Amino acid sequence: MKKIFKSLLLILLFALTACEAKTENIDNPEEEPYPIEEPTPEFDNSVFKQLTKEEALALYDMEGVQIVFACTASSSSCQEVYNAVVKVQNDFKYTTNYLYIYGSFVNEFRDFISKLDMNYSINDTINGSFKELIGGSKVYFPAIIIIKDGKQVDGLIGIDINYQKLKDIVSKYLK
Repeated sequence: MKKIFKSLLLILLFALTACEAKTENIDNPEEEPYPIEEPTPEFDNSVFKQLTKEEALALYDMEGVQIVFACTASSSSCQEVYNAVVKVQNDFKYTTNYLYIYGSFVNEFRDFISKLDMNYSINDTINGSFKELIGGSKVYFPAIIIIKDGKQVDGLIGIDINYQKLKDIVSKYLK
């Protein structure tokens, strides 16, 4: 009987220790780091500067023009726009800031997105502000966001982004 009691006491002690450790992890969760998207042959994102949420927010504190490409390599629409973004970047000799859109993109970049006030119409059928279109319950992308002296001044959203449209917009801000 003493052996059974000791065994039960050890099991109970072990169970309480395991529960305590689990509770500590729940109370103090480690923040999951923002993932880095690896380049692929079709979408070599190494030609861009991939932003963290802190770096994205810092764009609002900078002077000058910042061009942001919000997208993900796994999206066929983003892959179609990728070549235009790279070509315009090379033509104007700047480095595009890249926001990797993944599962929790909206939450990760909520503060950045909340400052995108410009209204936009996708194919004259979907209307709203940038923050609604790329940060709402349905996320539209790819997106090009142009920030000048800390404020969004222009941008494009959707699959109809092409070389000429992007070149025309970038040429207004970069000479």
